[in-house]
Amino acid sequence: MKKIRTSIKFLPNTSLRGSLILFFLVIGSSLWAQESTTYYLIRHAEKDRVNPGNSNPHLTKKGKQRAQYWNKVFEGVVFDCIYSTPYFRTIETVKPTALQQQLPIFYYDMKRLYNDEFKDKNRGKTVLVVGHSNTTPIRCGIMRQARQRIINALRSEWRQRHRLLG
Repeated sequence: MKKIRTSIKFLPNTSLRGSLILFFLVIGSSLWAQESTTYYLIRHAEKDRVNPGNSNPHLTKKGKQRAQYWNKVFEGVVFDCIYSTPYFRTIETVKPTALQQQLPIFYYDMKRLYNDEFKDKNRGKTVLVVGHSNTTPIRCGIMRQARQRIINALRSEWRQRHRLLG
């Protein structure tokens, strides 16, 4: 019999409009021993908007403070992997946490983040992913869909077993 543990939690938004969103998703699936994969998805901190034509701005002073804030939020979490897009604002958002936990920052392609290779590579791990306002909510939706497919498959398997036993 397979066990699955699934939990979704949204932490309160403690910043001004357009700020970070923390999405906590646990998807677990295993035979008797419980194996969980935990993803922390956050949006980058406040970026410098002085030059609207700059597609790769750094963080503002407030953004740097927010990056330090996230480092404090994650003090009790031991990450196995940290992922970021290759933009200054995402890298600078996660850098304090990566330094604190002595982990490298792996860059990911925004279009190919939650594919089978990524899921297999991070199975059973605790993962921090820093993204953008136009990608982080999409990742949350993709992960929710994957979770629902797992739940549906387990329900179907359970029903089939009970029909065979009955």
